[in-house]
Amino acid sequence: YGSGYNIYGTAVVKGGTFTDANAINFAKGNLAVGYVASDNGNGTFTVLKGVAKIGDTYYATLQAAINAVQDGETVTLVNDITYTDYVYASGKTTAVNIANGKNFTLNLNGKSITGTNATENNYELVTIAKGTKLTIEDSSADKTGKISYTGTRETNDGWMHRCHTIFNQGTLVLNGGTIENNTPATAEAVASAIDNNASWGNEGYLTVNGGTVISTSYYAVRTDVNTHNTNANSTLKAQTTFNDGIVYGFYLMDRGSDIAQWPSNAIEFAVGDNATIKPCEYNGQALRFRVNTKSAYDLTVSENATIEGTIKGAVTVVGNKYYAYLQDAIDACREEQFDIVFLDENMPGLS
Repeated sequence: YGSGYNIYGTAVVKGGTFTDANAINFAKGNLAVGYVASDNGNGTFTVLKGVAKIGDTYYATLQAAINAVQDGETVTLVNDITYTDYVYASGKTTAVNIANGKNFTLNLNGKSITGTNATENNYELVTIAKGTKLTIEDSSADKTGKISYTGTRETNDGWMHRCHTIFNQGTLVLNGGTIENNTPATAEAVASAIDNNASWGNEGYLTVNGGTVISTSYYAVRTDVNTHNTNANSTLKAQTTFNDGIVYGFYLMDRGSDIAQWPSNAIEFAVGDNATIKPCEYNGQALRFRVNTKSAYDLTVSENATIEGTIKGAVTVVGNKYYAYLQDAIDACREEQFDIVFLDENMPGLS
């Protein structure tokens, strides 16, 4: 719209593109509640329905709200958001980037953030950079807030490509909501709902106080430390804590040869009293958690934690070595790289 019109009475603007200064000022001054005048970058503005807000200020995109949020503030979703392949075709490796030392809360508010990608590999829906803290909550009465990602490209090249919902190299606190990854096994992808990643000198801190974390074809949570080409003076820290909520399988691993230079507390992993670990489906197995590392680490699982579908305290280490106590199996993994697999309820007990 240009300025060649007259308005009598009250005007409420809910859409349209405005091309000159008078029209733009008119649109900005008469926006309906929840709408935003979005700059098109060419001197024009388009009025769009906001998807997120900080206080009473609405934003047309989630990234715009994240760029504007100040420490201690909350970004609240007000509409569902969908990211599709065209976002990734622009050369980005993530749809939502949280960086620059931000420290804020994302309230899902019963809404969903959904991403799909069928054209590229090694992409995440949300990336949290080192030195940045994100707290996720869901204030909705029905607790329907969700962040969900599906990658479907089949490469058939023999490589397991990265395809996580949230790639965390900073600090992530989950207090509510569902984080899920629906990437099928046919996509040949490492597809965690949350990848807590402390590779190449980065740090990953994850605390789950509530909500649900699930992946349809991989471990829901992976704590990954890759030391290849890591400087001896680099900080290496991967800390994962499950205090409450439901997690469908977790994987603790390292992928490097420079383990001798690690500090003794490089990896810390704890499952608390109120946490629930359910089995994930991976390579045809129902696995609760997997430890695949020779590194120094501190892994503790509370006796009061709920490990669904297992014989309490009965585990087997791949290689046909059986242990009656979880801690004994963990100690064995410090000597060799093994997977820890809980016995199912329908399997025979230890003899």
